Amino acid sequence: MDEAAQEHASNRSRLWLAHVDGLEHGLDAEAGGTGTQFEDMDMEPDIIYYDVGGPTTTVLIEVETRNGIENDQQHAADQLDAFARPGYALALVMPSDEVAWAEEWVAERDDVDEDRVHVVAADAMGEFIAP
Repeated sequence: MDEAAQEHASNRSRLWLAHVDGLEHGLDAEAGGTGTQFEDMDMEPDIIYYDVGGPTTTVLIEVETRNGIENDQQHAADQLDAFARPGYALALVMPSDEVAWAEEWVAERDDVDEDRVHVVAADAMGEFIAP
């Protein structure tokens, strides 16, 4: 995913990571995590790619597993609702063998806008960002 974003990024592109110190892991990531980007949001997406080019431009990414969603479905739905913002693509990134389950879960939820949430396999994020 990082390689695809770098290939299509501009000199204004930015990467924010939650839960991980990007510099500690050799990633060119902005300090402060993703929570510093939206004052009106009390949750933070796992990853934000800003101005990566291509049709997605800026992507909010929530990384989950089926087990993680099933353990707290309301929290997962609340996150997706909060992250479905105008002007941003929203990706729910799942293990590839859980994508079909996640698509069904999103479609069944009344509190998640399935038109705004793109369920993407983790190994397909590069293609999602820069097709």
